[in-house]
Amino acid sequence: MTAYSTQTAEVTLRHDYPKAEGNVEALVDVKLLLETLKSRQTDIGQWVHVIGYLTFVEPGVVTDAQHSSKRNSTPRVGVQALIMWVAQDLHLGTYEKTLSKDSNHRTP
Repeated sequence: MTAYSTQTAEVTLRHDYPKAEGNVEALVDVKLLLETLKSRQTDIGQWVHVIGYLTFVEPGVVTDAQHSSKRNSTPRVGVQALIMWVAQDLHLGTYEKTLSKDSNHRTP
């Protein structure tokens, strides 16, 4: 998790691996979860699993109140979260290795 706005109840998720163009940022609306959301789930740097619906996000516009004037060229996807939990079972090294193998098998 790279950001959490208490004003908009929006979590920003991003993983810059492998470092290349084409990384995507997920803007996750957690308003439906506010009654059950734990602080641990919104800690910066925390890895989380999210299940929800894809939503529209205005391209190139940062919606976080802290950066309202900032333009962003990173592709984004919106998600209306239905469930979100801490990814305690995630092994980052294994995950990144899998991503590397997957990108090697893609055809341009």
